[in-house]
Amino acid sequence: MLRVYPERSRRAVGNPPTAVTRLIKGFIADNAAIATSAYIFTAPIILFYFGRISPLAPLANILVAEAVFPVMILGFLVALTSLVFSPLAQILSYIAYVPAYYFVKVVGFFAKIPIEQVSFGKGSLLAVLIFYLLIFILFAIWTKKPKSS
Repeated sequence: MLRVYPERSRRAVGNPPTAVTRLIKGFIADNAAIATSAYIFTAPIILFYFGRISPLAPLANILVAEAVFPVMILGFLVALTSLVFSPLAQILSYIAYVPAYYFVKVVGFFAKIPIEQVSFGKGSLLAVLIFYLLIFILFAIWTKKPKSS
């Protein structure tokens, strides 16, 4: 269909992606991959200690992932600089305030959404170990290279 009627197909599907749209999609995909992997690897520990987990956590993590690094680096620089020259530390703290404010507002927004957390009861250490073993096995299968003939 695309080869026979390229103009109709283009109108139906839209224009081909530009470099900017590919960059944005890649950015979103990278953030989603980071947030999802963090969620998968920390979920068993969260369930073990707290017995419940939020279904909105992955979405909130995707939205705040880019703010974590600047908050950590700038916060460290503020702490280090405050030992030497506090006026410079104060200027850095104003810069650090922007991503920190965004982070707090996004997390606060998701905390106010009235969706119940999924409760499983406190987990067992054996269940956590089995979960991580399954993740390791799946990762080993996924990264296994096929044998060359």
